[in-house]
Amino acid sequence: MEKSEKICLINGSICNIGVISEAIPVSHEEQINLNNRERHFETTIFPIFNTHDEMEWLGTLCFEITEKKEKEQQLTQLYKAVESVNSGIVISKYDAPNYPIIYVNPAVTELTGYSAAELIGESPSIFSQSAENNSALEEIRKAIANQETCSVVLHNKRKDGSYFWNEFTLSIITTTDGEATHLVGGSK
Repeated sequence: MEKSEKICLINGSICNIGVISEAIPVSHEEQINLNNRERHFETTIFPIFNTHDEMEWLGTLCFEITEKKEKEQQLTQLYKAVESVNSGIVISKYDAPNYPIIYVNPAVTELTGYSAAELIGESPSIFSQSAENNSALEEIRKAIANQETCSVVLHNKRKDGSYFWNEFTLSIITTTDGEATHLVGGSK
């Protein structure tokens, strides 16, 4: 197949049809203001070949991706908020033994002295090694079993061995069907 060096103009953007002639679709995102509302579209141009394996036509698919872009922006804002808050946030898997940590924000690493890499995969019990925590830990176990929120004060241990008091709140993340998937711990 011979490579074409043709170009085409799609809503003001130049696309190289030469890439398309090699059976590689070209995708393009654009933002348009329609009825005073910002809308996002993704257009894909793809080759259509005849029976002689020659590119004869260009096919086009266009999808509105406004909702996807808005959700991406919301997730980015949420991530930035969680990363910048002064309270510690730990997220653990609910459906795995010992509830392994999958995320900690910078406030947790600052408070405990552990790096995020040291905590990922560990049980949250890494922090609560004080005998003073027995009744509080029992409350946490009951809350997990009943899929409820609870707040307790824990005597937690830092990486350097020193202890600190921690106002801890546990919340359960569930699917729309009510199935628990993750635990979120907030610390002050």
